Amino acid sequence: NKDVLFIDASNDFTKEKNFQTEMDYIVNEYSINSGYRRQKVNLSEIDCKDINSMTKAVRKELGIQYQFSLSALRDLSSKNNKPSLFAVIKENEVVDIVDPEDQLYGLAIDIGTTTVAIALINLETGELEGNESCLNSQRAYGADVISRIQYTSDGNMETLTKSIGRD
Repeated sequence: NKDVLFIDASNDFTKEKNFQTEMDYIVNEYSINSGYRRQKVNLSEIDCKDINSMTKAVRKELGIQYQFSLSALRDLSSKNNKPSLFAVIKENEVVDIVDPEDQLYGLAIDIGTTTVAIALINLETGELEGNESCLNSQRAYGADVISRIQYTSDGNMETLTKSIGRD
């Protein structure tokens, strides 16, 4: 999956660089390129009642025959009174339609054996907007991954799933 970045950021690396968490290490040491971009689309000269002409207008404005996700088509039809919008593009697909003031954010989540870390990242700039961490409550069911796997093999998968969901 191109949207997921796996990095082995062990404590040796984070201590050496004086980062407080592995997430700080990842965000500060790696250039984050989400692959998402947005491009302005002028819709002022089309019949906004016709979704077919709206998709044609967006394709014409973008200059390339992009595919549209179902979500983007829904968004496009609900924004039929806007003179201009932004198409959010990932590779060859329009994945979202947003207003000019909307920002694009992503979450990076690191579920470690002892700690859960989450970072809010601006997908356009790659900048870290904020991060938080907490103790992984699954540690109550085993100190390591093997212990937790054994715990789930006894039919306790839902318990572990709910536990991490609360974190």
